[in-house]
Amino acid sequence: MKTISAEQLHTLLHEGHDVTLIDVRSPAEFRSVHVQSAVNLPLGDLNANTIAPHANPEDDIYLICHSGGRSVQACEQLKGLGFTKVISVDGGTAACLTCGVPVNEGK
Repeated sequence: MKTISAEQLHTLLHEGHDVTLIDVRSPAEFRSVHVQSAVNLPLGDLNANTIAPHANPEDDIYLICHSGGRSVQACEQLKGLGFTKVISVDGGTAACLTCGVPVNEGK
């Protein structure tokens, strides 16, 4: 399982890299706080049809949740669908908040 630290993600985003970042938390969790460039596709809804508008099997796909557990599950799920370049954000949104990754916060 390939992972990336929140600091490494911050560097990629800061340098302007085109990053496909999928947040697999619930919509309510996503609304409360999420990395600015993330798209919300809850883990239970993740399948070939829901991910297709956002990425293809040849793309690097970064998966994030609150602390890393669900994003690892999502990586395994996507691997089963033929996506080979899946990367879990170690420490999730919580780690991103700590290291200064730009986020959107709800009310």
